Amino acid sequence: MRTRSLIRFRMALTLTAAVLALIAGCAATPATESASSTGTASDAGTATATATATATVTAPAPASATYSPTPRATYPATDEGQPLSCDGVPRPASWPLLPPSATVVAAVMCVDKQKYVAGQGMWTYRQVLPLPAANIPALVAGLTKPDVKLGNDAICDAVLIGAPPFVVTLADGTKLRPRLPSDGCHPSKEALTALDAGTIAPLTESRTKQVLGQVQTTTNCGDGAKSPAIWIGASNGRAGKGGQPTLPSSGSVSVCYYRATADQEGELIRAGTVPVQQLRTLWTKLPAGPSPACPPTSDVMNSPAVDWLMFLPTPRPPYRFGDSGSSPIALVELGSCRRLLGLGTGLVGPVPAALASQLAALADQPVH
Repeated sequence: MRTRSLIRFRMALTLTAAVLALIAGCAATPATESASSTGTASDAGTATATATATATVTAPAPASATYSPTPRATYPATDEGQPLSCDGVPRPASWPLLPPSATVVAAVMCVDKQKYVAGQGMWTYRQVLPLPAANIPALVAGLTKPDVKLGNDAICDAVLIGAPPFVVTLADGTKLRPRLPSDGCHPSKEALTALDAGTIAPLTESRTKQVLGQVQTTTNCGDGAKSPAIWIGASNGRAGKGGQPTLPSSGSVSVCYYRATADQEGELIRAGTVPVQQLRTLWTKLPAGPSPACPPTSDVMNSPAVDWLMFLPTPRPPYRFGDSGSSPIALVELGSCRRLLGLGTGLVGPVPAALASQLAALADQPVH
């Protein structure tokens, strides 16, 4: 499988330099801002690496403070993004550097990959990947570098850089989970480069937890979804332009039945799939004219809490975690105004009660 241990996350954050007063009595003290991130690469041939990093900025202090160029906090010694265990080695309470005298004879990385299990949905598998022997000297050289200390006037960018969890084995058989040294803002590039090992066959692989149920995987219906009132937004009380939503020319359509909640964030309770041609016979009975106004006209959060259906193209095997699928075709309220929202055609309705019941019956697979 293909692993990439250099995982970069860019935040839309503009860091500006702190302006230190150049008059007597003015100074600056450090202020630290941390950011934690999790990276997931979930295509068919890529595993997941989890790590965190810290961006540090300095800010001006009160005029009464005294400037001191003492080192400030850098890349953290603790990495809360790391899993509790990697290759049987627990996450340490503190993250020491690798001793310069250590003789490393092997290293492995732990990555997570999501796979579909027929009839059981999507599962996470923990894989232990051996680092090639040719990478060990560079890894040791990178891990034994000292931390770089920066003064108060230094500023780090907001690029978050992480590495996959890894374990090194010493000549005496001891296994350690050392941290990567800091260059003052980020993990050491030398160690990161050594862990970028490309395609590696796993030593072991074990199934750990289910991430999506069978119904959610095969229909692409999420566990929760925003109600039609949220989708309609500011036009909640206004009539739409009319027109029936367009169905795909072939394949199947997923029907997701959501139970209403007071916060307009529904809960998936049933789902199903129906061939396009079968659905088309019901689809032609949908109203094509504009929907009448439906109160309230301003605050969508005060809209009636009603169950609703979401229609979207059915995904096709092979199923891959992270496939977002296509946008919804339409949403249908099952109560109150029984409006139909076609994301390409606008708001129409009302949907006849009998037709709404027929459409709801297509969601025939319970989720729980």
